[in-house]
Amino acid sequence: MSCIFGENRDIFFPKLSKALHLVSFSDIAVKYLETNPEAADVRSEALEIKAADPEVIFLMAYNQMLSAAGSLRKIGYKGPLLAISIDEQRVA
Repeated sequence: MSCIFGENRDIFFPKLSKALHLVSFSDIAVKYLETNPEAADVRSEALEIKAADPEVIFLMAYNQMLSAAGSLRKIGYKGPLLAISIDEQRVA
């Protein structure tokens, strides 16, 4: 909406209203994890990785980077976390 009705740097926040039948981001996340339970099961994998005592961890699964990084930090991994993201528009 901000790109259509707003000025430069305007941000529009939707107002959750029962009449509009909007869904919150947290509800979307819950529904996603209900239909994709493997996306939520990164803690057991994080425990295995930490047990190996790596010097550095490279995160490749783009859809799980944040949850994996969060799980690793929560279980006490203090080493560096590396990741890469490719902008397809720049790939020739």
